[in-house]
Amino acid sequence: MITYNKIKKPNLVKEVYTQLREQIVNGEMKEGDKLPSENKLCSQFDVSRVVIREAMQTLRANNLIVTKQGKGSFIANPENFVLEKYDTSSEKIIGKVTESDILDFFAFREVVELKGLELAAKNLDEEEMKILASKVKKMIENKGNTEQYSIADYEFHLEVMKASKNEFLYASYKACRSLILRCLIKLNSFHDSHQWGIDKHEKICKALMEGNAKEAKNLLVMNNDYNLARLSSIKE
Repeated sequence: MITYNKIKKPNLVKEVYTQLREQIVNGEMKEGDKLPSENKLCSQFDVSRVVIREAMQTLRANNLIVTKQGKGSFIANPENFVLEKYDTSSEKIIGKVTESDILDFFAFREVVELKGLELAAKNLDEEEMKILASKVKKMIENKGNTEQYSIADYEFHLEVMKASKNEFLYASYKACRSLILRCLIKLNSFHDSHQWGIDKHEKICKALMEGNAKEAKNLLVMNNDYNLARLSSIKE
């Protein structure tokens, strides 16, 4: 009697997950990069939305992506999910910072910083370029010390506001120093988060030096969206 081997149905969810995981692990997609929409992924993989959603859920379960409704899904750093912090005294210094506080901070950034970046890209002079580069260097020097790193982070953005040559923007950012620092310390407190922040600030600095306001603004928006998704996903 002739026997046949059963034909196994392809596991589409596993196939999609494996391809996306390989791109993340191999560095083709980097931390903070936004994944295409579900519809676009469906088209690219030629599979149903159910398959994409299950694959994405597996990626989330393995801490490879973070998702925020209305913002999308972003490549994550699994090390962020280690509950250890660089500076365990941070919350004692700043008190409790809620997601609502962060949303308020990002709204402030949209009103003040995006315009500041636009103006700074037009008005930045050579001396201010050097100062911005020195603030990134200060972040690098304080990598691992959340409080000092966050102060350098704040000083970078304050210098951008100064370079905008708009006294109202600069004064607003300066007046809100303590509120901004509380949020920055919170956002910078996750394990292994400092190098990613340094990379983003280096890119913003480069965009400003090249007079590329659009790129500088896009980087800040992506930074905010990823941080919001990460904050929502990481349970402390």
